[in-house]
Amino acid sequence: MLKNREEFGKYFIYLIFILWFGSEILINTTMTKVLFWDVDAFDEVMAIIVFVLLLIQIAFFQKYTKSEMIIIFLISVLVAFAVINASNNSLMSTWLFVIASKYIDFDRIMLCAYIMLIVLSLAVIYLFFNGYINEVVVYRGQYLRHSWGFIHPNTLGVRVFQIVITHFYLRRNKLNVFDYSLIIIMVFFLYKIPNCQTACLALLVFMILLIIKRFFEMFENGITIFSKAVILLAILANLLSVLISIIGVEHNRILMELDRFMSSRFSLCHKVYLHYGITFLGQNLNLNRIVMKHKIIKYYLDMAYMAMLLRYGVLVYFVFSALFIATMIVVYRNKQYMLIVILGTYAIYGIMENTFFSMTGNVFLLTMTLVVFKDITFNNEDTISNVRYRIAIK
Repeated sequence: MLKNREEFGKYFIYLIFILWFGSEILINTTMTKVLFWDVDAFDEVMAIIVFVLLLIQIAFFQKYTKSEMIIIFLISVLVAFAVINASNNSLMSTWLFVIASKYIDFDRIMLCAYIMLIVLSLAVIYLFFNGYINEVVVYRGQYLRHSWGFIHPNTLGVRVFQIVITHFYLRRNKLNVFDYSLIIIMVFFLYKIPNCQTACLALLVFMILLIIKRFFEMFENGITIFSKAVILLAILANLLSVLISIIGVEHNRILMELDRFMSSRFSLCHKVYLHYGITFLGQNLNLNRIVMKHKIIKYYLDMAYMAMLLRYGVLVYFVFSALFIATMIVVYRNKQYMLIVILGTYAIYGIMENTFFSMTGNVFLLTMTLVVFKDITFNNEDTISNVRYRIAIK
């Protein structure tokens, strides 16, 4: 009986994921109704349905070892307290999906995400161009930014970025010139239509890492060196961005130039840090109503690492940062080199966007399941790209 429940759970999680991810794409558009439902009501109902389904999956359709139960319990309690203090549920959603995905076939769930991203994004764009929904227009200086039916140009940028990343993951063992050309085409699109600079930079980082990976594959043990370097890069991206945001940039010319290049992300995070400080288990950040010198000023936390540290507290920040790096190490040991590139890209993207630890913006967070359960397997190893020769370093 228990075995039958587990077999059912292996498929039930895909239904939950499809319901949740599909609804997230549609909710983050200018649609006022979904299936004749007011979009706000639809959002609330879907949140409850998905939450209940995830609890059913976790409680009835999976079995756990004692060590797994201890890890799940401790982190869940930590996340629950932080989420309550922060009045923000996005991290709980991410964590529930991680522990509900013990039996997933990772390639299959990425295929589901890929298909939904393409089909639903095209549906939203079709509805916009046929006048059924509006778009949100934003100006950057004199430059007009389009959202094509999404709630913000950056949301369109995130969806395009996700499509490219999942495309490369699914085709990781049969890449050709068209695949690499796709990055250039999408970077041009992201610059011309939504003018989403962060998504453009992230795709360029992704392409650079792919080129470096290709170069290192020519050397014996080169892929090992490359993978370890990307893991180190992910650690530095996290720690240095937090350090710079805490100490501030105003006393260092180089840091000031870096901050200007990053659209003042470090200095804005520093101001929020000075106002709210850091807690152990989270706090409610009302960024729209920060009162300074009798003025109500709106600040932004467009950096995933500082957003997590300030919103959810020191303990949650360290736990999830450690989980992410541990995931990269496990992925490397499983010889999933494309995943190393993707996770490394997301780690750098986290300096520029606050969706890094949110499943809506980063479905590859499901790889953290590898650390929690350790018995997840991939369909196959990444094959090292065919090269005519390999150079041995002695």
